[in-house]
Amino acid sequence: MLKDKLAAGFAISQFAMEADLKGVGHEESLKQPSPGGNCLNWLAGHILIARGLILTQLGEKPFLDEAETKPYGRGSPPLKPGGPCVALDRILEGIQKTGEVLSGKLESLEDSALEAPLDPAAFSLPVEIPTLGALLTVLLWHEGYHTGQLAVGLRLIGREIGFK
Repeated sequence: MLKDKLAAGFAISQFAMEADLKGVGHEESLKQPSPGGNCLNWLAGHILIARGLILTQLGEKPFLDEAETKPYGRGSPPLKPGGPCVALDRILEGIQKTGEVLSGKLESLEDSALEAPLDPAAFSLPVEIPTLGALLTVLLWHEGYHTGQLAVGLRLIGREIGFK
């Protein structure tokens, strides 16, 4: 039951991200929103590194390598044109591919696997019972939070949202 809800949540997030980022160019993705916040490239890259955490927990490899993830960590400095970052096309490819892998892994996951205990250090938020299911729930919330920021970021740079 939980895995079906997680799969549906990630599928909706996937649809929204792909719709919102369709047609956005790399340079445009680096525009810093005013009055503040993270640019579209950082938001999408940050979501992709969080998906890497999910895939690692599910026995798969992350899409981005360690060097590529550095600009997208929590508290990292704002991205700038010409500065270190991943091309938006590569990030979009990663979102698409990790979405496919995540969907397949959730579909084949045994319900009992969601009850597997995890090290509490794997969580950025406190959880009562640290399990794989709890981690996936937290990371789905995290992805939804930043997917919503993508929509706001689009408006702040003068674009309409794609997901309506």
